[in-house]
Amino acid sequence: MKGWIISANNKYYDYHRAFEDLDLIDWIDNNRNFSREDIVYIYSSKPIGKIEYKCEVVATNIKYENTIDDKKYWIDASKSNNREMTYVRLKKIDQFDTELFSYKNLINNGMKIAPRSPITLTRELEQYISNVEASLVRNDSMPHKKKFLLVDHGSGSYNIENKGHELFNETLNPIDQKYYAYVPPHSTLNITNFGADKKDDFIDDIMVLFVTKTNPKSTNRLITGMYPSARVYKKPITQEKIQRTFKDKDGSLKTAPYSIESDFYLPLEHLSLIIKTREFNDYLFRGQRVYSGTNNKLDELIHYYIELIFNENDIGDDQEFQQRISTSHFATDEDIKTAPNKKIEWVVTASGKKVKRNSSLAKSALARVHNSCEINSDHKTFLNINNEQYMEGHHLIPITLNNAKYFETQFNRSIDCLENIVSLCPNCHKAIHLGNKDTKRDTIEILFYQRQQRLKDIGIFITLKDLLRLYNI
Repeated sequence: MKGWIISANNKYYDYHRAFEDLDLIDWIDNNRNFSREDIVYIYSSKPIGKIEYKCEVVATNIKYENTIDDKKYWIDASKSNNREMTYVRLKKIDQFDTELFSYKNLINNGMKIAPRSPITLTRELEQYISNVEASLVRNDSMPHKKKFLLVDHGSGSYNIENKGHELFNETLNPIDQKYYAYVPPHSTLNITNFGADKKDDFIDDIMVLFVTKTNPKSTNRLITGMYPSARVYKKPITQEKIQRTFKDKDGSLKTAPYSIESDFYLPLEHLSLIIKTREFNDYLFRGQRVYSGTNNKLDELIHYYIELIFNENDIGDDQEFQQRISTSHFATDEDIKTAPNKKIEWVVTASGKKVKRNSSLAKSALARVHNSCEINSDHKTFLNINNEQYMEGHHLIPITLNNAKYFETQFNRSIDCLENIVSLCPNCHKAIHLGNKDTKRDTIEILFYQRQQRLKDIGIFITLKDLLRLYNI
């Protein structure tokens, strides 16, 4: 399998509209450069000047009389009548709109010349394109890469003679069962730091972490809890009806405004982190709030810490899912047939939004291979509560919310389907999640080649390289 870049000119052929209307496009390949399963990136010539599409070659050596009728997309109809030419059939698997794929960036990363004729990817260029795709497809939207806000509790001079208005931040509101947070001092926040427009009143899906001094004389901070996915307001809000009134130290009644609201609060005493401010800036918490992007080294620490928390929660969620598989009914034939066409359903958990997985589909996936391990059918375990050999269901394309949205957008398909669920013994399942990169790669590669055609048959196209990228390999 090779990687290619080919050039396209919208002056002659309206390939943008063609890709919107058609599942497949036939492309001239008179020199017969391409082979089935090759990956082809389409570079749009000036004035666009960047890669816009990624395709897979699904058929080669097509004669003119067998090509798809696409005459209406040709700007110059006379150019569509190339009867002596040979064609390849391309299936669109991704579309891009990023300056990272501009001519300048491609040239700076291994492309030797403008692709007037098909060019093969150099190793350097292939690695660059792969890295860009990784950032676009997955990494920027992972929970541990979210923009965050650190909120300092109880350290300001105000708290010496008064109760801090942040006293409700980690307490469930009894009226509407939500959490509301005051951010000292004065609760006003610059939400443009999170990417909001100046005209916006709030921004969603911000991770908020609460910290407090490790001791009264220390500048170090201990993370005590977090809102995994919160709405952050530009200006403070005061509502008497949600009971944020309290008696201050002098006996007066006060109402705490809020500028953050969340459906969940996650206490972190069991997996806390001490932020040693001297490693970053002695005055890091002088303003009693710290935005992501303030200090690159701090961002790396927080992102690593959040990844540990989410991995811990994911393992717990998966254990609960495996238990549900054992007690579920088998999916009906109709459920199995329609599963690839289902729209995403999600649930809100303590660690954020997650895709709702159908345990009945997983149970049926295990039954189809007679509760055997698809890495090696000789792998034996133990009898489960149904007196069947215990196996675990695993979504080969990981069923994160971001992945589910991506495949629904690109292919109008759900990845919670039998074609994407494999049966694994616990050892092989743990190898995928917890093994080193070589172990993960070897295990995933076996499963990929077993499932590649079944995924294609339902309209999901993914390469081994793209799949490995979803596992950070």
